[in-house]
Amino acid sequence: MTQSRNLTWRVGASLSDFEATREIARELHLAGHFGHVPFSEKKRDDLAEVGLREPDLFATILCEQVPHDGTSPKVVGLSMLGIEDYLLAEDLTLCTIYAFGVSASLSPMLRGKAALGLWKASRAWSRMKGASEMMVAVTNGLDIDSTFWRRAGASFVGNNFSIKLTAS
Repeated sequence: MTQSRNLTWRVGASLSDFEATREIARELHLAGHFGHVPFSEKKRDDLAEVGLREPDLFATILCEQVPHDGTSPKVVGLSMLGIEDYLLAEDLTLCTIYAFGVSASLSPMLRGKAALGLWKASRAWSRMKGASEMMVAVTNGLDIDSTFWRRAGASFVGNNFSIKLTAS
């Protein structure tokens, strides 16, 4: 666990950890590209189950805000990431970040601090699992933009496009 003032970052490791992500997962979903589609409690629960069953392949990094009054911490950010082999070459282990964000309820300064801590914890977990490169495939919103990723050391490697195939 990493700590900085009233924020902490750690890998979710129990059912109660994943239960605590429900609110922030919903917030990130609704603010993102697919926010027009209803949030699925079942899919979030399924992801939690995968994280518990296969902790070497999938993780949810939690950012928690610790209240000064000693009450329980609240999850205010998360990074959901997975380890996989690159599909067209040998000996290349990647970590893909599928969801990444912090709550819009935080002040801009605290949001930046929370996001930076999530990034550092995600990078450390990826290295620990043997990844040689990280890919960012985030479709949720909340203003974690390309400037943040460039400052984190990321380089632009392609485009993500969405083409609707059915009428809305």
